[in-house]
Amino acid sequence: MSKERRPYQLHFGEQIPETLWFFEKGTMIWPENSRRGVLRNSVYARKLEGKKVSGLTAFQAQERLDLYLNGNYWSLPEGTIFGAYTKNAKREK
Repeated sequence: MSKERRPYQLHFGEQIPETLWFFEKGTMIWPENSRRGVLRNSVYARKLEGKKVSGLTAFQAQERLDLYLNGNYWSLPEGTIFGAYTKNAKREK
């Protein structure tokens, strides 16, 4: 796994970024409305307070999710809500 992180790029109209969480490729996540999968790309996400997905902390992806599991590959769009263990993410400010 690469230890280099891409800088987060502000979306059009976004003034100040909120606290983001960085998930490295290879992390297992549980997307809402999809099956669990392992990230094929590193992603930034925002933590959603007071929400759980599959009993885990909920996050909203700030970029596309590319996933795989058991030989299956699929992608989910930016904005997808997923559950993950907070210990598997690094907090970015």
